[in-house]
Amino acid sequence: QREDTDASIAVQQGWASRGASPTWLSHLEKTTWQFHRWYAERMQL
Repeated sequence: QREDTDASIAVQQGWASRGASPTWLSHLEKTTWQFHRWYAERMQL
């Protein structure tokens, strides 16, 4: 579990850096896109 926590913290720090900018999801992240669509539909967003 500690490994997951460390990885999550590193990702959050990367997103918060000035060098990071929003971008499209990769084709390798299709399931992330599907989950976001599913969640948005359920939340009526």
